[in-house]
Amino acid sequence: MRELRTTNTLPTEFGSAELLYQNKLIAPSELNKSFTWLYGRDKSSFPLLTLTEGNGATKSIKPKEMNDTQYTWKTFGRPIRTSRVIGLVNALNVTPGKGAVTFEVYFEDNLFHNHYGLYTPDGQCTARVQGEGVLVGVKKYKYRIQLMTGDKTAYIALDNFLAGKAWTYGPTSIPLSKSDGTTSNTTVPGLWTNQFGAWRYSYPIAGNIANKAVIYEFDATDQNGNSAGKTNLWLPFQMKMWEIERRELIETDLWESEYNRTAEGVILNTDDETGEVVPKGAGVKSQIKAIGNWSTYGNLSLAILDKTVLSVLGNRQDKVAGEVVLYTGKGGLRMINKAIMNDAKANQFFTPLGAETISGGDYLSYGKYFNQYKTIDGWILTIKTTDYFDHSLIAQMQIANGQVFEGLPYYSYNLVSLDHSMSDDGERNIQFVCEKGREYIANVYKGMAPLPGAWGSVPDNLISTKKDVASYEVMGTLGIGITNPTTSFWLEFQR
Repeated sequence: MRELRTTNTLPTEFGSAELLYQNKLIAPSELNKSFTWLYGRDKSSFPLLTLTEGNGATKSIKPKEMNDTQYTWKTFGRPIRTSRVIGLVNALNVTPGKGAVTFEVYFEDNLFHNHYGLYTPDGQCTARVQGEGVLVGVKKYKYRIQLMTGDKTAYIALDNFLAGKAWTYGPTSIPLSKSDGTTSNTTVPGLWTNQFGAWRYSYPIAGNIANKAVIYEFDATDQNGNSAGKTNLWLPFQMKMWEIERRELIETDLWESEYNRTAEGVILNTDDETGEVVPKGAGVKSQIKAIGNWSTYGNLSLAILDKTVLSVLGNRQDKVAGEVVLYTGKGGLRMINKAIMNDAKANQFFTPLGAETISGGDYLSYGKYFNQYKTIDGWILTIKTTDYFDHSLIAQMQIANGQVFEGLPYYSYNLVSLDHSMSDDGERNIQFVCEKGREYIANVYKGMAPLPGAWGSVPDNLISTKKDVASYEVMGTLGIGITNPTTSFWLEFQR
């Protein structure tokens, strides 16, 4: 079927009356001048901007030095009690620990200390550390351990020594006389680092376009964004569309931006014209992936959802996270509803499920859907569908590339749980981060071209150029700061 192009998106250097004439926007009057939004209006396309910038969760940070947009925050992680095994030193030993004979094992670090107990991954045995670990390679320590047992035939199963298996330490054991002391581990505070970037957009005009009316009728708004009737002027409507596009780009940046400093703290990206570095901070996905709370799925089940929720929200031991929101698109909502329905059917909840789903009198209605899920541990996930995942820039690209499942882009099926709770210091866990003094700057570059009222008040007798042009300039800094990303997760849909 041939595609019907209902909209023209045009890259232009200047918005001018010539643009209106070329696209037949200035023409004789028509009966119906109201504009029909074929794809609906943008409503919930900016979830992060709405829940951070819109609710006052904005943090302005003063840079320490020129061009350094980094910021840090103090953290205190949970003490680590486990160490991962590399393998037996003697690979031919098939009965390690038999007869309580001391044997040697490689671990990735020196977390275990002399006299400490050890618990095997299978939970069947305990052992004792016989001396401190000795460094024998990069992240490779050799330990001497002994099985704690009264059974001469007992030994530790070989599966416990598979590379990557985690062991944990336990209480010390010492002789009743002539014992010596041991050492312990210390957990110290640390710093997490991110940075914010900068953006700038321009809307140039030429000639008398500010006063040109077109054949369409638009909703007019005043300087505060309130309804002000109807208008046929082109510029106010076009500025609104330009502002929506700008916010769409910023919203995408907050979710998808990648941190661009090297391990040495150097920014490799530079601007060709000025030679200055171009900083970018880590967005929501990057911050969540950095601490390992990112995974993929193809077919959602409650087991997957439960496992993800428990592994992430279980990181909070201080208090229950009161404002945990699961963001997704229409696809993700369908996946969750399907998973809950399948689980209900597997438990033979046919009658109550049918009574809730089918309703009506003479005309039956079919369709009640789940938008909240409570885990066995009492965590309640409120599911918020947002147009961002259905219609974002990435979603549009996936549609164009055929990355569609059951009529929706893959991006629509992403499940992102964000903890918006207040931290102990009274600040939101997730904040919009800006450079102090450059949160948002708007100015007009004025020439001889008449300015539209939507640009605000500008002195008539002051101009910056002799040309019949003008430009509306906005710039700002942006970043998304997640104080504790360990309580959020990202489940990415893949086929």
